[in-house]
Amino acid sequence: YSPESHVCFVGTHVDKCKEVDLERVDNLLTCLLKELELIDEEKLVFFKNGDECLKYFPVDNGKHERTESVFAELRRTLVTLARDLETVQQEVPMKWILFMSSLWDRQSQSRLDYMSHGYLKKEQNKYGIMDAEAVQM
Repeated sequence: YSPESHVCFVGTHVDKCKEVDLERVDNLLTCLLKELELIDEEKLVFFKNGDECLKYFPVDNGKHERTESVFAELRRTLVTLARDLETVQQEVPMKWILFMSSLWDRQSQSRLDYMSHGYLKKEQNKYGIMDAEAVQM
């Protein structure tokens, strides 16, 4: 967990809760977060739906049409947050993209959970990526 990261909670099984429980869960989450002091309140992502404002996104595991708007809001929120991240705005050299693609291809073909240092070095050289540049990746 990075202190600069935003935190988004998704509450599942909302279909098992009464309306009053949503508020109770929100209050419990508030108390827990204050007690643990793990997350800066400014980094917490809220679910806003009309007058409703919760510290989590309530999701119904059974009826997708009931939570379709929640997923849409979650998607919009995540896209907005990601768009503002410095790392998303960085330009990525094509050789890095080609290098990563070759690694993904190799991994999907071999079904291995690892790659040898020699193989990585060979692929790095193939795409003209210098050691110092590889460290930045």
